[in-house]
Amino acid sequence: MVTCNILFGQSNFAVIVTSFPSNLSNLFDLFVNESINVLICSGHTFFAWFKMQSMGGIKHGEPYLLNEIVENGYTMDGLSVRINGRLLQHDFQNCRAVLADPKTGCSLKVNTSLIEPLEEAGSLFQLIGELSHSGGETVLNARLVRCIDGMDLVLYKKALELQRQYFQDRPKVL
Repeated sequence: MVTCNILFGQSNFAVIVTSFPSNLSNLFDLFVNESINVLICSGHTFFAWFKMQSMGGIKHGEPYLLNEIVENGYTMDGLSVRINGRLLQHDFQNCRAVLADPKTGCSLKVNTSLIEPLEEAGSLFQLIGELSHSGGETVLNARLVRCIDGMDLVLYKKALELQRQYFQDRPKVL
């Protein structure tokens, strides 16, 4: 029997394998082919540390305001983002929607093929997905959605600004 624990970090993960028979050399071959940063073997236990980028992991969505994406969408092609907005229109047959910022009036087209069925228009949603720019317009290819009705968007914007200021001011660690 093989016992395996996987520990996830922000941009990497570790695998700790214990209690395996000594004839499982295929297991070592699998890990050696996966760009290991650290490999420690001791008896019937080994520890391997991997970078998630080498595994083609999904990137987290960077928080942005809807108006920032509308203003700079052509420079953000392929970026993984997290945005909030009110669902104005939804065409479930064509998997298309329009998300808008109630304060600024900015709107963004959304490909909803991965998040159907989506609720009715009028609700406030947070979406995570990748931006694409073609034909002069920016589209969010959403892969995750959650309803955030009742969220204070003014407070959210202030918290986002404070978070950005913190990350900008903190000392860089190499």
